[in-house]
Amino acid sequence: GLFATAVGQAFVFAILPPLGRSVGLDELRITAIISTSALVFTLSAPCWGRVSDRIGRKPVILIGLLGYSVGSLAFAILFGAAGQGLISGLSLFVTALLFRSLQAATMSATHPGCTAYAADHTVAQFRIKTLARLSSANSIGMIMGPVLAGLVAGFGLLAPLVVASILCGLAALIIALKL
Repeated sequence: GLFATAVGQAFVFAILPPLGRSVGLDELRITAIISTSALVFTLSAPCWGRVSDRIGRKPVILIGLLGYSVGSLAFAILFGAAGQGLISGLSLFVTALLFRSLQAATMSATHPGCTAYAADHTVAQFRIKTLARLSSANSIGMIMGPVLAGLVAGFGLLAPLVVASILCGLAALIIALKL
C-alpha cells in the first residue's frame, strides 16, 4: 500500500507541471495545488491514526488506498475535460485544488494505518525492522515513480494518473483479501 501511494505521488510530482501548463495553469497555481494537498495530507494523517484506533487498521488502510485510487481517476477526468476545453481558468484551478485536497485527506489514512498495523502485529524485537521496511517501501516507490511516470507518459500525460489509480486499487484489493 505504501509503495503504491508513493509511486502515485511521484507520478503526480513528475507530470503535474507539464500537464498543468498544457491546460493553461501557470506555475503558481500548479505549485499551489501540490503544496496545499501536502498541507492537507500532513494535517489529516494524525486524525486517521485516531480513527484507526477506533475502527481498525485494515479499514483505514483501505480508505486511504481507495481514496487515492478514486482521487487519481477524478484528477485524470478533470484534466481530460480541461484538455478538451470543457473547463479552464479559475474553475479548473479551484476544482483541481479541491479534488487534490480531498484525495490528500483520504490517502493520508494509508500511512498511519500501515504503521499502526505493523506495530500491532510484530513483536518488540522485530518492530524496528518491520517499520524500516515500511519506510523502505515508501522510499522505493518515490524512487521508481518518476522512472515509471516517464515510461507511462509516452501514452499521454493522463496515463500516469490512470496507472496510479489502478495500482492503488490493486493494492487495496490485495490488502482486502490477504490482510
